[in-house]
Amino acid sequence: MESVIVKNKSMRNFLRITSLLPAAWLCLIAASGCTGMEPETASVRKTESGSGNSGEKTTVFFKPYIGYPESKAADNSVRNIMISVYESGSLIETLNLDTDIDASMEVETGKTYAYYACANIANVKMPASEEEVREMRVSVSPKEPSGGFPMAAMGEFSVSGEDNTVTVMLERLYSKLRFKVDFSDLPDLEITSVKIRQAASSVTLFSESKAILTTDGDSATSAEISALNAGGEIELYLPENCQGTLLPDNNDSAQKIPENIPGKSGVCSYIEVAGKFSGEMEFNGEIVYRFYTGNDETSDFNVVRNTDNLVTMTPLRKSIASPSWQVDAEDVYANVPVIVAGMYTHYYYVNKGNISSGSIVRGSSAHMKRIIRGNNCYIGIAGYSGVGSDTSDDFGLIARSVDGKSWITIKNVPYDLQDIAYGNGTFVVTTDTETILVSPGGQLWTEIQMSEEIEEVFFGNGIFIATGTYACWKSTDGVTWTGAQTDLIFPTVGTYGNGEYVITSSYLYTAKSKDGITWTKYTNSFDSTAYPAADMIYGNGVYLLTTGRQLFRSTDGYNWKAVQSLSSYLTATVDYKDGVLAAHVSKGIDGRQYYFVMTSLDGEKWTEIYRSLNHTSVVCIL
Repeated sequence: MESVIVKNKSMRNFLRITSLLPAAWLCLIAASGCTGMEPETASVRKTESGSGNSGEKTTVFFKPYIGYPESKAADNSVRNIMISVYESGSLIETLNLDTDIDASMEVETGKTYAYYACANIANVKMPASEEEVREMRVSVSPKEPSGGFPMAAMGEFSVSGEDNTVTVMLERLYSKLRFKVDFSDLPDLEITSVKIRQAASSVTLFSESKAILTTDGDSATSAEISALNAGGEIELYLPENCQGTLLPDNNDSAQKIPENIPGKSGVCSYIEVAGKFSGEMEFNGEIVYRFYTGNDETSDFNVVRNTDNLVTMTPLRKSIASPSWQVDAEDVYANVPVIVAGMYTHYYYVNKGNISSGSIVRGSSAHMKRIIRGNNCYIGIAGYSGVGSDTSDDFGLIARSVDGKSWITIKNVPYDLQDIAYGNGTFVVTTDTETILVSPGGQLWTEIQMSEEIEEVFFGNGIFIATGTYACWKSTDGVTWTGAQTDLIFPTVGTYGNGEYVITSSYLYTAKSKDGITWTKYTNSFDSTAYPAADMIYGNGVYLLTTGRQLFRSTDGYNWKAVQSLSSYLTATVDYKDGVLAAHVSKGIDGRQYYFVMTSLDGEKWTEIYRSLNHTSVVCIL
């Protein structure tokens, strides 16, 4: 569960656990674990009257008190205290402290007795046999009780004189959860509800309790939600529900989910937190976080009675990109700032519906091929546009900007530019000749001669990969290159993701490599001969590939499926940054061609954030 960090401190056990879950899940420290409730020996004060003789009677006084912890008056409200005493397994007497002011009884000296006490529980009838006591179950409110918390205690005592006092420590049958949210990673998130789900509807009084039936539990009031969003702390209560260690061999918090605990998923208590994004930053929409309570994030599912647990949830930005039972972000979309560019190097700067435009190079007929981020700036490349009948503008240019709005032409070259990549502090640009351009910072460029024409280039895991007509090359600095065979004819676009380099070709094949030297060829699941691949990226666990006609999605790099939500659009370029996927697409509407920027978190569901009638084809997330 990464996306959220939840810290829990149990004041009963003075337990503090810290854990960081994988990206895109919830990070949490859940409620403290369940411990066996063995009988507690009572404290007995003896007088000077001696040990007494068998058969003699001694008066025993019972002094109830409430066990630690406590924090507010409602926790300590007590009524209907009932104490039952057993000797040799049989009930000898029951005291009701509401009617018996003395709260005492006479018992024979020299014997050992067991007592069972409860408070704030109506209509309890103790069984005649002690064997039945441990399984006694009572219904409880799944929310904070208004008339005091149900409590219970048990123990043993022996008497050997007069005026004996037995202290009875009552424990609440509920766990307190003090909950707060750290908004540091998602400051525009507003919590709308906090609820306990699958709270126990009954508990056993005198043994470790497991829920048999569950119902919706405690929830935050509107005043508590306001306090929570202001950085405050709220209190929620859960009846004890010790389901145990259900995933003993699990070490992945993302696997602590309902489908992995069949038969138990309906009786384990969990916390559900709903929120919404204001849209002031990049995200819009509603989100739901869920996590099971327990002693850890991977295996334990216990809610322990009479514990005070501090839970701090920190929603993580990256978790939004991986919707699941734990982080349901189905309705969330990203409205990130982008640069969109196209013909005549004209560009549009788009941020939350605010649009400014201009020309990267005034009066140029070149067409923007790509804009990328790197070295605290943006570098754009342009080449021959092919507009009109004049084909003399067969040239390329490189432009640089620090904000995406103001651009400076850095270099003009007498050939077309094809692609650009950034990594290891270096930019690499390919051309329609055997020359490539290399720059350590984006301002001073060096020409490097290759053995053949290089078309595409990308960077990943510390190395550049460039493709040519029949082969590919590997480099760490963009200057020195090592060739390798991929067995692909006309390899085209590629990317790095999931620990592998992936290159497609114009002839139905994909090649994959872990080191950029040894490649394995796979057959693509779509016909790339009709519409060759034009661009490819990897992000949020998926590959995206454009063909100019369709957008394809894959989780392995060669089994591709067309994205149905964009089936009616023509696709151009794709981009990825910080958990957000972006695609530039176009579509004819009412006889006019519109150009769009769409964003997605999973590559399947897309949301429009920009549209225009002006011809563009390049998108770069700022």
